[in-house]
Amino acid sequence: GAQNVSRAPGRAAAVRALEQSMSLLGDGSRLSVQAESANVVVQNAPPEALARWLNHLRINARLLPVQAQLRPSGPASWSGQITLTGPGLRSETP
Repeated sequence: GAQNVSRAPGRAAAVRALEQSMSLLGDGSRLSVQAESANVVVQNAPPEALARWLNHLRINARLLPVQAQLRPSGPASWSGQITLTGPGLRSETP
């Protein structure tokens, strides 16, 4: 297949994609965007939802987790904090 060589999204597009993706994690999750990173607090998210969310961010916002502190919060859910970063959040991106 063809390689995806498109540019990373600008900051506004990356933040918008991140905000829109939060619904995948459920009601208890919260987002906080800093200068070059984003912190997400996850509450009782099913593992499939976490996987879909991370994949969505990798593809649509070019964001990847750089730190994650997750713990089981039930038989089929996880809670904790994830820090994401990527070229779209870096202020030098045009």
